[in-house]
Amino acid sequence: KINVYGLQENLQQTSRMSIDSFNSIVLLTGEVPTEAIKAEISKVVGSMPDVRQVYNELTVGASKGYSQTVHDGYITSKLMAKTAAADGVKASQIRAVTNNGVVYIMGRMTPTQQSHLIDIANSTVGITELVLLTTVVDDRGVKLGNDDIMYEANVANSANPTRVAVVNNSATPEV
Repeated sequence: KINVYGLQENLQQTSRMSIDSFNSIVLLTGEVPTEAIKAEISKVVGSMPDVRQVYNELTVGASKGYSQTVHDGYITSKLMAKTAAADGVKASQIRAVTNNGVVYIMGRMTPTQQSHLIDIANSTVGITELVLLTTVVDDRGVKLGNDDIMYEANVANSANPTRVAVVNNSATPEV
């Protein structure tokens, strides 16, 4: 366990951060007051022994309010409920985190499962962008490599997140 709020006086009052992990991959989201704090948090988290990779999606600026946090949680809940109800993607194999309408997905998925998840995100009102921080695997759960026929460099390279534009401009309430 680590306390990043000890890095700067009043950091807890001037920031809103979330540190989420899945399979030793860590995602940092939220708002911090300076670029220096953003870099320091990434450095501290990355130095932890079980951390394989850190995705630093922190933004520099004023922290969002409680209502934004609640709304983001609602979006995550909608997406995960739809995922659990759909065939093809098990909710237990992914971790979803929402920050300001941007949904980050961590986990292990086949290209077909990624496609299903993108379709689900496109039908979920409130999602502005989907960022896949996933490891692409085959149907047996084995990581795909460069020589595999289903390998796509922009999807399978876990060092670079795949950002997917989401088109769900519907203002009608969902059922």
